[in-house]
Amino acid sequence: MLVARPAFCFARPLTIRDLFLILSKKLPLGTTHCIGWSTGQTGLMDVLRTLDLDSSSVVLRRAKADDLPAIVDLIAADQLGTARDGIRTPADLAAYQEAFRVIDADPAQILMVAESGHDIVATMQLSFIPGLSRRGALRAQLEAVRVHEAYRDRGLGAAIFAWAIDEARQRGCALVQLTTDKSRTSAHRFYERLGFVASHEGMKLAL
Repeated sequence: MLVARPAFCFARPLTIRDLFLILSKKLPLGTTHCIGWSTGQTGLMDVLRTLDLDSSSVVLRRAKADDLPAIVDLIAADQLGTARDGIRTPADLAAYQEAFRVIDADPAQILMVAESGHDIVATMQLSFIPGLSRRGALRAQLEAVRVHEAYRDRGLGAAIFAWAIDEARQRGCALVQLTTDKSRTSAHRFYERLGFVASHEGMKLAL
């Protein structure tokens, strides 16, 4: 059973700006939000949510550069990722480090990891995309969602999506969207249970 902890923790004295952010964002009850100095450009909060998952405590937080090997291992740990991802050479590591630097510097991006003890057990990238369609609506895009096989079917995936959808609402997004490979049929069923609808046909062009 997954339970979110009803607590607040602060890494420094609370300021008027902090109080304004808490009240204006209408943070959901039953979650832990820690306000501390940001490690990147993406906002004040590094700890995003704390969950009780069965007998484990899982922290959703912003990724750090030191997390890169574990994140890439998660991305590469499936039938599609194993052929296109992985750190095998110094050049591979440098490419991931540069991508992380760009993501971490962009306030429209959140690279999230779920941490249990000292282990990274899940990851997700959440991007906020402005546009003119739908009367100038902001939309949230979910990418690179991965959960370690030992943590599947325990509610962690649903909890990660709940956090992402809450964050999208707080930022004023009109919708949340994702793409999924056609071969991932079990993932399709999972997304449908969460309320996602296969309303569009996605296309890609490799460059």
